[in-house]
Amino acid sequence: MIKLIPSILVLLLLAACKETARPVLAPEYLHPEKDMHLITSLINNSDSTIALLYGNEPAIQYGKAIEKVHRSDEKYVLVTAHLRQMPHWYGTNMNGPIVSIEQVAAHLHEAGNISYAYSKHNREGEVLPDTVGQAARIRFIIDQPLAVAP
Repeated sequence: MIKLIPSILVLLLLAACKETARPVLAPEYLHPEKDMHLITSLINNSDSTIALLYGNEPAIQYGKAIEKVHRSDEKYVLVTAHLRQMPHWYGTNMNGPIVSIEQVAAHLHEAGNISYAYSKHNREGEVLPDTVGQAARIRFIIDQPLAVAP
């Protein structure tokens, strides 16, 4: 019986050492669109929001380029979410419910100039009719620096 107890303990330890699912970085998955990469994040403490700016590969290449010239196939998505307290880390915030999703896409015209299409949606996907300051908002989004450029 005494020899059986260590064997049972070893079996219990081995049973406890099984691989779990891959860790999730944040409880809420903010942007499910494929082929979009994180460009930067912006925290607005006065509004208690965090904004994550995603871009496609041409947008990432613009961020890495020394000569800053926008291309026609760039696409940007700015996801803004409320901040909320992280339950197990005192003084730490995490992303909460989504407030808005802004999209900017560059289009090349035959004359050679680039125009930008802008849209803003709430978390339900409803278009938010915000035309005041749209040009400044587009410039703000497309001119954000790349946070990490390997």
